[in-house]
Amino acid sequence: MDDDRISASGETLVLDNVTYYASNTTVMLSCSGVPEGFSCAYSTNKGASINSSFSMPAENIRIYVSMAPDFWRWWHADADHDGTTEDRAYIIRTATGINLLANLVSQGNTYKNKFFKLEHDIKYDPNNLDENGENYTPIGNFHHKFQGIFDGQGYTISGIRLKKMGSDYYQDCNQGIFGVIMDATIKNVVLNDAIITGCNQVGGIVGDTSSKNTIENCLVLNSEINNTSGTQCGAILGMYSSNVTLANNYYYHCTVNGKTINVGTWLDDQPTNNGALCVYTMTR
Repeated sequence: MDDDRISASGETLVLDNVTYYASNTTVMLSCSGVPEGFSCAYSTNKGASINSSFSMPAENIRIYVSMAPDFWRWWHADADHDGTTEDRAYIIRTATGINLLANLVSQGNTYKNKFFKLEHDIKYDPNNLDENGENYTPIGNFHHKFQGIFDGQGYTISGIRLKKMGSDYYQDCNQGIFGVIMDATIKNVVLNDAIITGCNQVGGIVGDTSSKNTIENCLVLNSEINNTSGTQCGAILGMYSSNVTLANNYYYHCTVNGKTINVGTWLDDQPTNNGALCVYTMTR
C-alpha cells in the first residue's frame, strides 16, 4: 500500500520488502491521522467499498481511504435530525461532538440557521492539556463565525482551559465556548470551572459578536476569565455592543481580570433584561 496512513494485518509473507496476503484470509485495516470526530471509509481500485475487516480476494488490489465527519455518531444526524428546525436539531452528547463542531466551523462551515442541542453534561479534563496548557478550541473565530442556534438545554460544559498568552489578534483574541458568533442564538448554556485567557474579546460564553445575535438564559459558575491586554472581557460576553440581545444571563463565583463583581460583559454588568448580572446564594 502506497498510502502510509493505512496499516494492515493478516496472514502475510514478506519478501524483498513486499508484503503478500493470503487469499480468503481476513485482513484488518487501520488508519492513522484521523481527525477527532471523523471516520474512515475504505475502497479498492476495483471500485468496491470494503470494511476495515475483509477477506483478501484472489487478486492484487489497491486500498484507498477517505475521511469524513461522522455526523451520525457524534451529532446523531439521521432522517429525524438534520438541523433544519428546532425539533430536528443535531444532538450533541460528548466533548467529541463539540470539538467536531469547532473544527468544522474553523474550516468555513458556518451552519447558518442550523439548530444544535446539548443532551448531556460535557466534561473536559483540566489535567489533560496540550503543550500550550489547553484542552479546548472555541467554536467560531474571526475568519469563520458560527451562525447557528445552539441550545444547551441547561446542561453544563465544564473544565475548559484556554491559555492564549500572545498578542496576535487572529490567534489569541476571541476566546470563550464560542469565539465569534454572527446572526446566531446561544441559549440555556451552563459553563462551570473554566479558566479562559486571551488577548482581547474574552468571555465565558462568547468572546465576540458580529451582526445581530442573541445570548439568553446562560450561566457561568466558578470560572476565571482573563484579558492579557485590555478590558473587552466578561463572565458572559467579552465584547458587548448594541447588536447583541442579552437576556437572563448570570454569573456566580467568577473572577474577570481579578474582579469579582460588575464583570458580566466588557468589565461591567448589563442590567437591562438581566442581560449579564452577578447572582448570589442564600442559606436559611
